[in-house]
Amino acid sequence: MVIERASWDELDALTDAITAHCGPVYYVTPVGSGFNSQLAIIAHTENGTRVFIKGLRSDHPRARTQHTEATINPYVHAVAPQLLWTVNAAGWDLLGFDYIAGRSADFTPGSADLPAVVDCLRQLQTISAPDLPLKRAEHRWRNYVDDPADLEYFAGNHLLHTDFNPDNILVADRAYLVDWAWATRGAAWIDPTLWALWLIATGHSLDQAEQQAGSLSSWAAAPAQAVTTFIRANHRLWAEIATDDPDPWTARVADAAKRWDYHRSA
Repeated sequence: MVIERASWDELDALTDAITAHCGPVYYVTPVGSGFNSQLAIIAHTENGTRVFIKGLRSDHPRARTQHTEATINPYVHAVAPQLLWTVNAAGWDLLGFDYIAGRSADFTPGSADLPAVVDCLRQLQTISAPDLPLKRAEHRWRNYVDDPADLEYFAGNHLLHTDFNPDNILVADRAYLVDWAWATRGAAWIDPTLWALWLIATGHSLDQAEQQAGSLSSWAAAPAQAVTTFIRANHRLWAEIATDDPDPWTARVADAAKRWDYHRSA
């Protein structure tokens, strides 16, 4: 579900707290609609630097995801913008990040962005999950498998991003993964699978998507039955999401998961 954005003018009570971290803000540039933040702006400061600020009201049901992002950030500097500061005041929870002058990744077939995304994923695959209270893959998808024993396929100690909406990958000098609200501990091949699902939703054939996923060694080495079970779980998950939150993009991902599941099952 898209979250309605708040405006900079609504944060007057936070001006002093924000300027204490980054100096006076001359003006702000709003960032488009989003799924996990009530505020998303680029703050242009007196000293010429820019800071990306995102946040949620402290009483929002997803406010805990701000804490997840803040605690995970020190471990993901190799693939994500650096967190500069946090502010929790006046009913808001804000995060200020190093600004990356990038754009959302293009996932369409033949896109020049695909190798950069693969490189970013390959770097992420080297990061073990830190000792933090992260979601576990075998718990996140437990309601979407027939045999609970199959959940062992999903278990692992790799740090996973899991949300491969193209807006969550910025392409600049390289690709950066942003929005770590759904950081998870699990098997390394899960992230390439979830990325491939988005590739199918943005126009790749099933074979093309699997070829891209297969460029990551974890996916190439994953047990075929494990991947097939996970794809079926995501077919069920996205069918549920598309029903509860009907939207063109949820319908596309749900259709991609359905087609991939039927293909793998056949």
